[in-house]
Amino acid sequence: EWRVGVGDGFPGWACLRRGTVAAVAVAGAAAAGPFGNPALAASTPSATGALGILNDALTLEFLESYFYNTVAKTANLTGEAKTLAALIASHEAAHVAGLIAAIKRAGGTPVTSPTFKFPASTQKQKGFLALASVIENTGVRDYNGPGPLLMTKQNLATSRAIVPYEVRNATEIKYFTG
Repeated sequence: EWRVGVGDGFPGWACLRRGTVAAVAVAGAAAAGPFGNPALAASTPSATGALGILNDALTLEFLESYFYNTVAKTANLTGEAKTLAALIASHEAAHVAGLIAAIKRAGGTPVTSPTFKFPASTQKQKGFLALASVIENTGVRDYNGPGPLLMTKQNLATSRAIVPYEVRNATEIKYFTG
């Protein structure tokens, strides 16, 4: 089970927790997300590395898809926020499908979706949108970091097809959060 939240003892950060091990999703200016870590960026590209990056991206997309397809339904969203969450949900489902196809095309095995637990604050529109902002900005940072390690034009094309949606989603969520 992955626990997702803002803060968690680190002001201004979002953390994804699996058991007692924490992976910082956003650490201020440092892009230390689920797959945007400095050790990976400094490594030599390999097919295994590319598949690992794609699977890490898939895990993030599973999180986003669950967030917008499931958590959004309990967030008491209204008006434009509700409409936007539904639109983003369709983007995230397409990202999951695209990454699964890319991983299989590259000869890999896609990871399965973990289970997620979100804080109670996401049951209200303000809390939902605050965490949506963090999640979308995490996606933007993490897709922009490991590009050179993706090895093939097909893998890069998959990543490049997703990045504009992450940026647009982050921008539109920012409209609501200020």
